Amino acid sequence: MPNIPALITLIVYSIVLFGIGLWAARRAKSQEDFLLGGRNLGPWVAGLAYAASASSAWTMLGFSGFVYLVGPSGMWMIPGVVLGKFVVWLVAGHVLQSSSRDHNLLTMTDFLTQFASPVATRWIRILASLFIAFCFSFYVAAQFQGAGIAINDVFGTSTTTGVIVGALVILAYVFLGGFLAVSITDTIQGMLMAFVAVMLPAFAFVEAGGWAGISTMLAEAPATYSAPFGESVGFAAFGLAIGLAATGFGAIGQPHLVTWIMATKDTPSRIKGAIVAMGWSALVFSGMAILGLSARVIFGAGAEPEGVFFGLSNALLPGVLGGIVAAGMLSAIMSTVDSQLLVTGGAVSHDLG
Repeated sequence: MPNIPALITLIVYSIVLFGIGLWAARRAKSQEDFLLGGRNLGPWVAGLAYAASASSAWTMLGFSGFVYLVGPSGMWMIPGVVLGKFVVWLVAGHVLQSSSRDHNLLTMTDFLTQFASPVATRWIRILASLFIAFCFSFYVAAQFQGAGIAINDVFGTSTTTGVIVGALVILAYVFLGGFLAVSITDTIQGMLMAFVAVMLPAFAFVEAGGWAGISTMLAEAPATYSAPFGESVGFAAFGLAIGLAATGFGAIGQPHLVTWIMATKDTPSRIKGAIVAMGWSALVFSGMAILGLSARVIFGAGAEPEGVFFGLSNALLPGVLGGIVAAGMLSAIMSTVDSQLLVTGGAVSHDLG
């Protein structure tokens, strides 16, 4: 039997997203509106939408499963993710925001070619657009697969059905409303992800016996699991921490993420947006770390790492909350895919002329 409350929750959520797309379609009057929302985003919308776009299914399924698998050593990723957002918004963001406004730049490729010769500009635009379309095609495909897995885990449908449903919802509101629709939906999705990242770990934490239960599990686990650097010591431990932290700095070169900074309305909004994005990331990643450790207590060491998120949801939550968790997972997927699809569309329509 399908989970009816969860199904109703997910249907209502999808209808809301589609409605936002229709609303935003009426307000996208120019290419700047469609690609950057008129450069008028406030700090909460820009910060939450950016954070949600930077954190796809790997945050909720992958990171929780990673901490479940390797233990506390996996948590070195958290300060790196927060620090990466600091660098993007408050160091590189100043130059990117001011330059994009002064020279009316609409895409990251515009930024890269603003001082290049006409011949170099043409080649950079071609290569950058091909790179964006090629690389994002794999990421988008992986996210659609994640949507299929999420829907299948909750409703027992096939993964193919889940992929089709998720793709139709995302494509509808992205290409109807452009950046404004993506901004609003990603803000909603960011709030929903934060709620799930607090609610589900809280249930799991209580079920695991709180800090006492987690401490007992760590004391009984192999030293390589409970140690702060896992199996690594000396320079290897230093390399482990730096390597995991470096994950957060990948956002500096992601065109679908720096777009949010170009779209903020002024410098104070960018600075406040940075605080929102960093706070959101600290909250969500910490919640997923607690979820992973709690799952180790509840399931032991034999569970599938990427399955512990939905395993705990199915075991601990009633139908309506299960539907919210499913919507939260789809939000993690949609919030990354929609911005990537929009940037890819901009690369083809604007950067290639």
